[in-house]
Amino acid sequence: MSSGASAASAAETTLQQRWPAPSRPRPVVLVGAGGIVNDAHLPAYEAAGVSVVAVFDTDRARADATAQRWNIPRVLGSIAEASSIPDAVYDLATPPDAFLSLLQAI
Repeated sequence: MSSGASAASAAETTLQQRWPAPSRPRPVVLVGAGGIVNDAHLPAYEAAGVSVVAVFDTDRARADATAQRWNIPRVLGSIAEASSIPDAVYDLATPPDAFLSLLQAI
C-alpha cells in the first residue's frame, strides 16, 4: 500500500473522543486502590464528571489513602459490603486472576 493510500485510510477513520453523559448516572465502586486507579482511572472519572462513591482494597491503608486523595466518601471493609450498593458499576482494578471470584461475590 502506498503512503498516500495509508494516509487516506487514516483520514477516513475518526474515533469519537467524547461521549454524552448518561441520563441516569450510576455510582462507581472501585475494587482495588493501586497505581492504575490513582494514575488513570480516577483522573479519567474526574475529567468525565463520574461519581465514585466507594473504594475497597484488601490493603485498607491503601484504600484509605486513595479515598482521601480523591475525596471518595466511603472506604469499604469487604467485597460483600461493596456488593450491597444498589445499581453500582464496579471497576475491577485488580489482577486478572481475581476477576472470577470478585464477580461471583458481587
